[in-house]
Parts: sequence; C-alpha cells; structure tokens
Amino acid sequence: MVEAGKVVVLNGTSSAGKTSLALAFQDLRARRGDCWVVFGIDDFIPRLPRQWADSRPIENGKTSLMLLIDQLDLLGATMDKIFDAVVRVDADALIAHGRFLQEKFGHASSGGTLNLGDQPPPPPPNSLDLP
Repeated sequence: MVEAGKVVVLNGTSSAGKTSLALAFQDLRARRGDCWVVFGIDDFIPRLPRQWADSRPIENGKTSLMLLIDQLDLLGATMDKIFDAVVRVDADALIAHGRFLQEKFGHASSGGTLNLGDQPPPPPPNSLDLP
C-alpha cells in the first residue's frame, strides 16, 4: 500500500503502459474512496518558463528545445527518404508503362507535334498591355 502524502513515480519508455497503469491504479483507489491525482510529464512541459525550458538540460546534456530540433530533423530526414522512395516508384512505374505502350503499339513517340492548321496572325500589341 502507498501511504497518504506519498508520490508514486512511474518511469519507462514511450508506450510502455505507464499512463494505463497509473489510470488503472487511480480507478482502483477511487473505488476504495481514495483520491489519487495522475500527472504526466506532458502536463508540466507547457507550464515551464520558456527561458528555463530552452536552457535547462534534460537528457544527455540537451535542452528540450534541442531535443525537439533533433526530433524534427529526424522526422524531416525520414520524410525525405519516403519522398525519394515514392518518386523512385513513380519513375519506375512511368518507365514500365512506357515500355508496355511501346510493346503494345509498336513504336515510341517522338514527343509529338501540334498541327493547328492555318491560324490567323496574332493581333498587334496594345499600348495598354503590360510588357
């Protein structure tokens, strides 16, 4: 049993079940008539003074701002890799589609030309037209 006035700290990796365990414990104690309050680190970070949060090392000598930047860099690098993979797949599909069309219809396109026939000459420029 935990005595009144004591603090229980749950420490573990992300998604380890800390919050689920804390809420289950809170529910169990509430059914016994006790009042338990659950706080997580995410409840406190927004309340920290910005200058303190930006200058106070919290992990491996890095501030919360530095950790956030590292996480955003990792996210950006991951998105770049995903984008490159998608473009590569799209390019591969385009090449395969071109080969299919060439096999099916017998020749590759020269890029095509657009023949509009005889067209009237364009109107003379208007002095009010922008350059």
